[in-house]
Amino acid sequence: MNCILTEQRGSIGLITLNRPKALNALNLEMVQLIGTALDEWESDESVRAVLFVGAGDRAFCAGGDLKDFYTAKAQDNDYSDISIPEIFFGAEYRLNHRIFNYPKPTIAFMDGVVMGGGFGIGGHCDYPITTPKTMFSMPETAIGFFPDIAAMYHLTRSPDAAGRYIALTADRLNAEDMHEAHLATHHIADLNAAELMDVIDSAEDIGAALDQYSSQPQDGGVLSAHATEIGLYFGCETLEGTIAELEESETPFAQKTLAILKMRAPLSLAVTAEQYGRAQGKSFDAVIQQDFTLAKNFMRAPDIYEGIRAVLIDKDHAPQWHPAKLEDVDAEQVARYFAAHQSDLFGV
Repeated sequence: MNCILTEQRGSIGLITLNRPKALNALNLEMVQLIGTALDEWESDESVRAVLFVGAGDRAFCAGGDLKDFYTAKAQDNDYSDISIPEIFFGAEYRLNHRIFNYPKPTIAFMDGVVMGGGFGIGGHCDYPITTPKTMFSMPETAIGFFPDIAAMYHLTRSPDAAGRYIALTADRLNAEDMHEAHLATHHIADLNAAELMDVIDSAEDIGAALDQYSSQPQDGGVLSAHATEIGLYFGCETLEGTIAELEESETPFAQKTLAILKMRAPLSLAVTAEQYGRAQGKSFDAVIQQDFTLAKNFMRAPDIYEGIRAVLIDKDHAPQWHPAKLEDVDAEQVARYFAAHQSDLFGV
């Protein structure tokens, strides 16, 4: 079965992520095939826009398929050679950059699960569209990684510390949350992918056509329900400040959020907090270049492999993080993640 389906329907180039049993999780072949299609359609005057959809009824895209990294590295505990993940992340991030800068309108119908690398496809489109089935997360701190794919470019522009909450907690959110955080442009509840295709193909103005069919999500999101608390706790300049505010509060939301953070990888939390601060006001290129440096450093340490084991392989959800406690992560250790192994993403 082809993992990517590409076809032209009328004036629209359609890209279907086609691994429904794997929730359309991205592998290197998918990334490369998407890039090839975008290259071909850019110079094709008969294609005026590109639409991304996910196969099946469960997911748009559940992120990068990381199981291969675990198989290749974790079994012998040798993290020095990261050629396999470096090739993948380099290709993925260059695709993210390509979509963000694509000269023709891009639309993502994010129906179902959209996580991590899935947002790297859909979130960088001109028109990221949610549906009542959308379930969104940047889950990286839960697996010993960091919010990559240049998500920080968008998260640092979310209002009221919502982006910082999303990045640190890895919470699962809905369509209303995505709009509250300014991570989607339209919410379409009454059209399926085929009907949406017909709408944008026949539209003189794609944005205006989407406006006509868009509505307000009715899900009841975490971000709107707890906006004041999120602003108080996650508006702090430091991770330590956020933890302190949560510990001092006795509200159910604060206690639940504190419990969530205590389950996340301590090093991931510290690096993510620093990453969020460094990404403020930065260009997309600067953010994704920084992500490439961070990714290579994370792949040289055990937490990401342990996170993959605990969540995706053994599924015991009992990772043993290194270090095990946030207080054991020092500033110098965090700084090294931003400095070591730097290289030019676009020169690879």
